[in-house]
Amino acid sequence: MTTLPQFLGLGGRTVTLAENFRIGIDALLAQKLRSFLTTLGIIFGVAAVISMTSISAGAQSEILDAIQSLGVNNIIVSILEPEDTDLLLENRRTNPNWLTLEDAQAIRDLLTDAGAVVPIRRVEEKVHFPVEGGSGIVGTSPEFQTVFHIRLIAGRFISDDDVNSRAPVGVITETLRRELFPLSNPLGQQVKVKKSWFTIIGVIEPPLGGFTSAGLDLPDMSDDVYIPLSTLNARFAVKKTESPLEAVVINIPNENKVRSVANAAERIISRRHRKAEDFQIIVPVELLEQSKQTQRIFNIVMGAIASISLLVGGIGIMNIMLSNVVERTREIGIRRAMGARRSDVVSQFLLEAILLSLIGGIAGVVIGILMAWGITQFAGWNTAIGPMAVILAFVVSATVGIVFGWWPAKKAAELDVINALRYE
Repeated sequence: MTTLPQFLGLGGRTVTLAENFRIGIDALLAQKLRSFLTTLGIIFGVAAVISMTSISAGAQSEILDAIQSLGVNNIIVSILEPEDTDLLLENRRTNPNWLTLEDAQAIRDLLTDAGAVVPIRRVEEKVHFPVEGGSGIVGTSPEFQTVFHIRLIAGRFISDDDVNSRAPVGVITETLRRELFPLSNPLGQQVKVKKSWFTIIGVIEPPLGGFTSAGLDLPDMSDDVYIPLSTLNARFAVKKTESPLEAVVINIPNENKVRSVANAAERIISRRHRKAEDFQIIVPVELLEQSKQTQRIFNIVMGAIASISLLVGGIGIMNIMLSNVVERTREIGIRRAMGARRSDVVSQFLLEAILLSLIGGIAGVVIGILMAWGITQFAGWNTAIGPMAVILAFVVSATVGIVFGWWPAKKAAELDVINALRYE
């Protein structure tokens, strides 16, 4: 006894699933234009799902990578210049220094739950030798590497001795190394920034890239030179219109205390700055949760839009299948008279509806992938097509065929045999 779905056809012989499939294809090809127009709703719905979810997944991946690069155990205190000119002038009058080393030291002294406290200052100055490159020079402390989990590619990172002696040494990113020393070993070589010379002691992976994509008001440091903060302050004096520090990063060993420490840090800095709104507290773990929540909402909205499109496509399939039932009434009567059961007729028409949906689903997946590729190529947006989106598109397509094909198939099976044979 075969497990393939079968039913009795003309002449009382057994008709296999393969023959049912061929009959269904022939029926659809007999009305090519009508079949094509019927599948448009499915095609547009699936293509929209594939392309939009790929854009969403690409953007979400970029944002999550940027947020996670900040460290879920870190808190970032950064400078913030108000857009209101009067408020900005008031802030500068009451606290002209913005974020300072004294603020970092106060955090170290008062926050017992804090681990490393890393000051960061950045000056926008390009390297002028051996070739022009890079976008800035960053002064920081040795803990910067461990706090942000920066991988060392060659040499070493700056040390406490470098900080204490104001050593003219620097560490460059791999991105900057390709610009300055594409064919040679950078270790031991010198670079010139304005009138200052720095000896390269290490190469690291590009850190802190993509802050802009994460919605953060922080600079991209992926092609900078990293030197001791003491050296930077000695070689590049802080201007009156600049903040002594770009940011202070607080590492919290206990992840459960991140939010409480963030609140305490905000109170400390606010009190020291006389409640001036010239800083912001960034908690990456909260940004991560907010980003995931936004993604869930976006997926719900996209699902609703796609459902409307697929509903329209399903109605189109039901319409053409009902038309087929009317046009093939005599054929149905002959099949029933020759021994076909009602369930056999249901199977035949249901298979045709599923074929319409699957053809539309396949076309929609192809068009959706092409749209995502085109968006990446011409708009420069990152896209990511997940296998689950493609699988879901096929499952939904088949489901639409079953749901909207069942009623016409049932109507075909319920036709009276005598009346069907008399139908012209």
